[in-house]
Amino acid sequence: MAEEEEWIVEFEESPGRWIPITGAVYRDKRRAEERRRQEEEKLGTKTRVVRGTPIWDEWNFFRLASRLGGTTEAIREMKKRGEAGAIVAWSIYKNHIENLIRAACGAGAEGEYAREPAYRAPLYSDLEMAGEEDLIEQIEGLWRKYPNGIPTHVVRDLIDDWNDSLQRRVGRRIPKRPEELTVEDIEESKRISRELYKGITREARRIEKREEEVRKEIEEIEAMKREIERRLEELKKKIG
Repeated sequence: MAEEEEWIVEFEESPGRWIPITGAVYRDKRRAEERRRQEEEKLGTKTRVVRGTPIWDEWNFFRLASRLGGTTEAIREMKKRGEAGAIVAWSIYKNHIENLIRAACGAGAEGEYAREPAYRAPLYSDLEMAGEEDLIEQIEGLWRKYPNGIPTHVVRDLIDDWNDSLQRRVGRRIPKRPEELTVEDIEESKRISRELYKGITREARRIEKREEEVRKEIEEIEAMKREIERRLEELKKKIG
């Protein structure tokens, strides 16, 4: 059976750069057009309606963040896909966590801002929601040790140690770059993502099967109960 089409509303952030408006996903193109007109008037910039990529086929991290309402939800989605077996998701997850570590440790052009706890707070929010609280403690420990700036080699060591830990958790090598992924990796990850989103994972099927078995058992018990009640009624009539 053909899948329903999805439509999303995008606005032109800069010439040629279109960004999805968070939460604007429609199955009715007319409603999408209505939202487009509203947003164009409100934002004062060009908007358009385009066919949406099904959420399970969306692998661009920042487009996914736009669809889901922020980077926190996007990183949680990637971790969920990775835990289901999608190696592509682990690769994207790994890259984003590494970027958070670098930013929180003051690496890069805006490094001086990272000395301020207020700058690190939103970065820590993503790490915390991803279940990477240990990294927060380690980074804060480094800032206490190096209040004037964490050395680059120390940041690199932290990233390498975390990568080793993640690889042990996953149980296989995680590609560093998308071009290292094989066609099989990509196709299998897409399949897993689709099944995960549709709720057709192996665990879901197992639970569904068990629920069906329990339902049938209950129906059989209820049928037996009705039969016993019927026989009791017949017995009462004979005795009476």
